[in-house]
Amino acid sequence: METNTEKHPLQILLEESDCNVRSYSGRGMSGKECLGVTIRRGGMGCLVSTVIEEIAERSSSSRGYDERFEISEAFRNMSTDSMGTGEIVYFPGVPFVEDDEEEEEDDE
Repeated sequence: METNTEKHPLQILLEESDCNVRSYSGRGMSGKECLGVTIRRGGMGCLVSTVIEEIAERSSSSRGYDERFEISEAFRNMSTDSMGTGEIVYFPGVPFVEDDEEEEEDDE
């Protein structure tokens, strides 16, 4: 299955920071999926500091302001769910976009 959806700047940032990103459907989402990132319980501070550091490094990019605004909006709407010993932070309204290579592997 091919998608024409571009990755959200937050997904790109999290992937480049080696965070464990995935698709997730949270409470009240009626099966719709969005961007999610799994963290250890209590790891929210680490996630937030990673995002802040990455935004600071990217602040000189030509899309810097737009990316910061999009990421800020995603965080305004974020939610969390408990998953045993960890948590998932998810961002309703931010689609999770798979890499083409992952999609090709799934088709095989």
